Amino acid sequence: MKRRIVVICVVLLVAASLARWATAQSTEEPRLRLSAESMDWRVGQEVRVDVLVENAPIIYGADVQVIFDPVMLEVVDADEGTPGVQPGHGDFLDPEQSYILQYLANNATGVIDYALTLVNPAPPVQGDGLLAQITFRAKAEGQTTISIAEGLFGNQAGETIAPALEGLQVSITAAPTATYTPTPTDTPTHTSTPTPSRTPTRTPTHTPTNTPTRTPTRTLTRTPTRTATPLPLGAFNKTSPANAATEQPNNPTLKWNASSYATSYEYCLSTASCTASSSWVSTGSATSKALSGLTPGVKYYWQVRAKNVRGYTYANGSLTDSWSFSVTRKPGAFNKASPANAATEQPNNPTLRWETALTATRYECCYDTTNDNACSLWTSNGTATSKALSGLKPYTTYYWQVRAVNSSGITYANGGTWWSFKTAPLTASFQSVGAYDGWVLESNENSNTGGSLDATDQVLLLGDDALNRQYRSVLSFDTASLPDTAVITQVMLKVMQQSIEKLMYPSNVGENPFTVLGSLNVDIRKPYFGLSAGLEIGDFQAAASKIGVGTFGATPVSEWYTASLGATGYPFVNLSGTTQFRLQFALDDNNNNVATYVQLYSGNATTTVNRPVLIVKYHVP
Repeated sequence: MKRRIVVICVVLLVAASLARWATAQSTEEPRLRLSAESMDWRVGQEVRVDVLVENAPIIYGADVQVIFDPVMLEVVDADEGTPGVQPGHGDFLDPEQSYILQYLANNATGVIDYALTLVNPAPPVQGDGLLAQITFRAKAEGQTTISIAEGLFGNQAGETIAPALEGLQVSITAAPTATYTPTPTDTPTHTSTPTPSRTPTRTPTHTPTNTPTRTPTRTLTRTPTRTATPLPLGAFNKTSPANAATEQPNNPTLKWNASSYATSYEYCLSTASCTASSSWVSTGSATSKALSGLTPGVKYYWQVRAKNVRGYTYANGSLTDSWSFSVTRKPGAFNKASPANAATEQPNNPTLRWETALTATRYECCYDTTNDNACSLWTSNGTATSKALSGLKPYTTYYWQVRAVNSSGITYANGGTWWSFKTAPLTASFQSVGAYDGWVLESNENSNTGGSLDATDQVLLLGDDALNRQYRSVLSFDTASLPDTAVITQVMLKVMQQSIEKLMYPSNVGENPFTVLGSLNVDIRKPYFGLSAGLEIGDFQAAASKIGVGTFGATPVSEWYTASLGATGYPFVNLSGTTQFRLQFALDDNNNNVATYVQLYSGNATTTVNRPVLIVKYHVP
């Protein structure tokens, strides 16, 4: 409660030293309370209620608002020479040395406002005393409460002290009936003199004598010219949100300037301009109001009015001068862009990208390895629509989502659907060891045993010769650098043709071995074929760890043939030494006594980049 008493006390302070009034103050709690001689009233009875000050510190003014039920009670005017209905003064703050700010009772609303401040050179006061007195007339039977709704003390430093407030509850019964006067108590034993005299003297005794004797003597001498009417309300303005403001949060704070001599403020908030019949909500003496829960995208109108006993005055000069503001809409719908949903073979430092969402003030993104459409750690990304990640685990599936945020809410990308991507495994590449590479020629048709070899040639031969003998070739790789705990996820073997001109197709036939001899197949051996890693004639027919683990495509890409090995061959990639592969066509020969073979670069090729390559993809748990 911000009351005028504090302002007046400061204005009227004229270089008064508080030190000369400093006395030991009570440590007990200051109090304002109501007191009456009796709590049992009768309809029509007038009863004085005192507004008492107890344990007051050094003060220079007071401001009190008393409320009552106007159906049950009414205030008897203590100053008939002043317009309106006035309460009576007390003597704790001497009215003769005071400026009276408020001094009015409203029997229609049940509100009594009483405020005054001492004027220099009057000394401050402290302790206990009678602040004011109010005479009530009981109107209806029943229980009712008279309360102190607001109460403040003020000192010369402009400080306010809030005392404890204590009201009272009274019981009102019916007035005595007319049959009470000839009371049945005048029995024959007292007929001579008492009967006529006792009955008339009791009826008017208590009600008239209490009130009239005290009230007029205090109120009619109180300088009516100072107390007739409080000062008019001062003009004031709304300050924020600015008129016609947009993009406001859904929990803005309305703010306005103070109005001189206002005792309270009320505000109106509506989706149409405010009128006198709009809903007005009190803020007490506060000049701001924090709102919440406004609807995104809606335009609101607002107005404020200051109040005192004289009435209202409206901010910016007129009731019709409502201001407006628009609440920001939630961010618009938007989608994630990349990596594509369920993408694989992603690097361990991908960049997440998404579209722009209308009205978003920032974006937050989140990623984890749990497929539960939830995330515990959202990271703000400002207004940027991309986020570079790093340090992701290889061969791991990540789930990610982005949300757009503004003061009105949150919008999730893709309508809330999470996306995923899988990082690529680690990759190791190996070139064949030329010293152990080479081709082996069958000893004779149908022998299925080696007869001759060449471990130094720059090319590998695959197919048959003019005697229908089959060529097979062996590739050797040192794979010992792979981690001992590597889990292999993919193996590819790549060989390069010597060049299309060097393919030795018989000019009179023009046969392609990939056409007439079938697929070019791959066997694997851990650690090597035969008895040693070096090329041997017996490698032609030596046992494999697994036969047919892969097949080369018949058409080269940029002169490279590629075979992807099946998972059945992965266990035979040697993590601690040599891994060898044997290549041969599915058909050993075509029995036409014409050489049909293809030449591929071996590990002995002069140009290093032309040598066979083994690519192993893996991850380490």
